[in-house]
Amino acid sequence: RASRRSPGGASPGAPQGARHKKNLLAKKRRAERALPRTKKSPKNRIRDLERQLLRAKRREGDASPKLGALERELATLTAAEARDAPTRRQKEVERRYATRYHKVKFFERRKVERKLRTVRKALEEARADDELRRRERRLLEDLDYIKYYPKTHKYVGLFAMDDPTDAKTPKLRAKMRALALQAAAEDRAREGRRDAGAREPGPRDDDEDEDSSSDEASEGENDGASHPEELEEHEDDDFLVPCAS
Repeated sequence: RASRRSPGGASPGAPQGARHKKNLLAKKRRAERALPRTKKSPKNRIRDLERQLLRAKRREGDASPKLGALERELATLTAAEARDAPTRRQKEVERRYATRYHKVKFFERRKVERKLRTVRKALEEARADDELRRRERRLLEDLDYIKYYPKTHKYVGLFAMDDPTDAKTPKLRAKMRALALQAAAEDRAREGRRDAGAREPGPRDDDEDEDSSSDEASEGENDGASHPEELEEHEDDDFLVPCAS
């Protein structure tokens, strides 16, 4: 006959202290296994505050001292949620599309890089081939298309089989290509300005060097003027003649 055990893990006849100790050990093990709690989203915090307001009104009525603080906090969170909602939705869309089209972009980039290596190897043998130069520029633009494709739009593949009766996909690809190339040009321009700013010397470097040199010269003059006897002694020492013994 199986003996009945309490939910805490100890037998019914065990003392209360033993059950309490067993419960504490079980909670400690669960806490060690548990992952760190994630921060609540603004929507969840707003929902929690609305529930707290309802409970406070139900228990203590409209004269509750907690209502004013809860209502102010709720208004602040609601305004922040309305202000940040577009940015958050945009980030969610970017994250979803990045996950969905990661594999497609990876394989297309590998394919374009392989073609680019082939074209450059052919260019080493025939440097004046204009057709190879055009193909190289086109492949470089394809790489920019993959890298700088707008993150908030569904990806239109470079090597997708287009339906002859579909006139929208080629137009959409051309539009996204123009946006991607524009973003690539802007990114390179920013990098160029950043590199140029890093190479330029600071505006006060020359002035600081001149100030330091003038300070050193003035210090030398002050030392010589403040100890004239020492200078005369050193000069005399240079012309001392040893006496005959």
